[in-house]
Amino acid sequence: MNPNETNRLLTRLAQSEDPWVERKQSFDERDVRKTVVGFANSLGEGQTAVMFIGADNRGRHKGVTDADDVQKKIAGALQRCYPQITYQTCALTVEIEDKPLEILVILVPFSQNRPHFAGPAYVRRGSETIEASRAVFLELIASQNDQARRILQFKDKRCWLRLESKSGFWLDFECVVGSCDAHAVTLRDDESRLWSFPVPSIKVNKTPMRDLEIIATPPGTEEEFIREIVHRWARFRKPPAPGEHHLPSDWLVSQLLANPVLVLPTVATLADSSENLWLRLLHLHVRFALKKIERPTPRHQKIRRLEAGFHEMMKGHSPLSNSSVIAAAVHSTVEVATSLNEAEDFLRHLAKQHQGVSQVGYETLSNALLWELKL
Repeated sequence: MNPNETNRLLTRLAQSEDPWVERKQSFDERDVRKTVVGFANSLGEGQTAVMFIGADNRGRHKGVTDADDVQKKIAGALQRCYPQITYQTCALTVEIEDKPLEILVILVPFSQNRPHFAGPAYVRRGSETIEASRAVFLELIASQNDQARRILQFKDKRCWLRLESKSGFWLDFECVVGSCDAHAVTLRDDESRLWSFPVPSIKVNKTPMRDLEIIATPPGTEEEFIREIVHRWARFRKPPAPGEHHLPSDWLVSQLLANPVLVLPTVATLADSSENLWLRLLHLHVRFALKKIERPTPRHQKIRRLEAGFHEMMKGHSPLSNSSVIAAAVHSTVEVATSLNEAEDFLRHLAKQHQGVSQVGYETLSNALLWELKL
């Protein structure tokens, strides 16, 4: 020890009262273990407690006769603490009645591994009683928490994880329960990705179809979560059948179409950077949903706008050409339609009302419409 450390210890030895100072006239295994465990469980961050062996509260110190031997005994006594406690021992020389004496010092710092116990925990494994490992010990502590206890019943088993964002978007998938203590639960999905959540922040449910369902807030931003759920949705869907351009409603489609303003930028970016037809269909339907919100219009008014738009685009085209008729029919349809079915219906309407459109043929018009919609 350097002189400053020695002086600090001598000062603490001489202090009359201090909750973090304990003096014992001689080594006693039970007292040492109990006191050190008490220090480790009670100290605040940055604090250090000290126990003096061979010291007296009234200053009538007797010291220890063999400091090395006492240090070995301390190591043996504290080895039985669980979890292990970090500590340091040293010999402090003091003079009593002009005679040098050695007092043994045990320094105990703040512990992040508490609670500590003055002995190991035991569990049963088959027909044997064994000491609990650190991981098992933490699980025992966690089992005092109702949510952690329910989760630990499914350790290494499958459960459902539901991620719910603040805006109401959600994603369900199966995971395996990895670890859980009083602070956090870690799950592993089928792609070997680990998901970790603070226990106080989650909800644990049991449903008729699911023995364990964990509901948690997704990590990251809302945009990142939307990208995650759209990626998973598109990745696990079978490719659409040839000529299939309609988007069946499902768990993701319904929630995205309910909030098109928020999801459109992310869906548009994903669709523009991918050849996946499902992403392009999703983008189209989100755009339609947004148009319904921004321009809610009855069908009869849409028909009037469709007719007006078609006639406006046909002005100046004489004689009529197929390309001009197709362009006018498709552009006027896209302008007013708020669904793919409605767009197809409007093309049929124009074909019935205008001879030039009917002469082009519906299949040609439909292909032009799909091209305009980037399908």
